[in-house]
Amino acid sequence: ILTTAYSAEKIGSVEELKGIAEVFRQEGIIKLKLNDPIFEKDTLRTRANSLLKVKFNDGKIIVLTEKTKITIDSYTDKKELSTFRGGVRSIVEKLSRNESYKIKTTTAVAGIRGTDFAVLLFGDEMNVFVFDGVVNVGNSLGSIDVNKGYHTIVFSNQPPQAPVKTPDDKSKQIQQLFNTQGQIDLNKIKELEALPQDDKDGSKEKPPVISPLPTNIPPSETTPKTLEPPKRQWGEPHQPPYPGP
Repeated sequence: ILTTAYSAEKIGSVEELKGIAEVFRQEGIIKLKLNDPIFEKDTLRTRANSLLKVKFNDGKIIVLTEKTKITIDSYTDKKELSTFRGGVRSIVEKLSRNESYKIKTTTAVAGIRGTDFAVLLFGDEMNVFVFDGVVNVGNSLGSIDVNKGYHTIVFSNQPPQAPVKTPDDKSKQIQQLFNTQGQIDLNKIKELEALPQDDKDGSKEKPPVISPLPTNIPPSETTPKTLEPPKRQWGEPHQPPYPGP
């Protein structure tokens, strides 16, 4: 018996596909093809080295990079999508007066009023990169606005960090995640973040490793203990212990 998903009105369709993408519905897991319909409540998933672009009937677009899972919770005036892993880019040119648009994770919520941005998840770490417009990122501990050309990071049980300007090369790498031509690996982004900005190729000379000194070294001639003046008997003339002028 088919579920109500097929009797409901479709909200969008698959516009671009690379590799393997699937949709979870009550009747099971269905492998997606170009032009397949997308419905409210669908859960979309991409496999490794895959990409899925969905264009909604109202012109809004989401692009899922590899290893991504997202659910379309609602798509009426209140548009809410939940991301569980991977990365999703959302392109929203304009919202009407009564519309709202949010991408939710277990860490925070990104809400917009018309913009182009990407959300990347690395475990409980949520990264939000804004390519155009303004995105409000918040959770129960606080919220911030992230402007075009900036990004923020939100860790689990922490408020969003202050926005930081995104270097041009980093912005291009993030956008390349959502491009079928020369798409890069999602994990590569995290590896690049771990390196210093001026040492991406590992050519910069690393500082020498200094071993800690042993704890049983005896006092030297320059330690305060050695420089203590010698004790003298009562009545002896005072002789300075150090050479003087």
